[in-house]
Amino acid sequence: YFRASLLPVRIFLILGALIYAAFGILDAVLMPEQKSSIWFIRFIIVGPVLFGTLLASFSKSFERYMQPILAAVYLLAGGGIICMIVIAPPPVSYSYYVGLLLVFMWGYTLIRIFFTWAVLAGWLQVVLYEIVAIWINPTPFDILINNNFFFISANAIGMLAFYSIEFHARLDFFLTQQLEIEREK
Repeated sequence: YFRASLLPVRIFLILGALIYAAFGILDAVLMPEQKSSIWFIRFIIVGPVLFGTLLASFSKSFERYMQPILAAVYLLAGGGIICMIVIAPPPVSYSYYVGLLLVFMWGYTLIRIFFTWAVLAGWLQVVLYEIVAIWINPTPFDILINNNFFFISANAIGMLAFYSIEFHARLDFFLTQQLEIEREK
């Protein structure tokens, strides 16, 4: 699994960093006053961590720690968006949860974390968002209900999609092993 996942993980770390950075344009348009703080999160924290993880993937010890590292990167990418929600002024902050939906898509379907790690990181992002949206940067109730509906639904659908991907990967591995045993006989 590690050998088959390594190239796609590297590609999607680069793609994730580029997409995460590209949304800096939106930050500049929607929040010119907070641009430096938001860009600090995008370009000084999250981007370098994504590229650092890419570089770490070339080390021999990456295989052993790949899952927790990728889960932490997934959590950091979502956590960065949540920090941006804290910084963003209303009403912009009410719509930045959509960035978390993109992080969910990236984390659940592209970077090949095991299901348990992905679910843990996904639900931690949900909890962090709830804390921010309720207590730190209060969101009007109707907008909070709307955002939660889409946010929790996206998390659940991401979990189902990821479960399906992992199930079929494990099934393919099992069938390949069975075929190899039969060939050896």
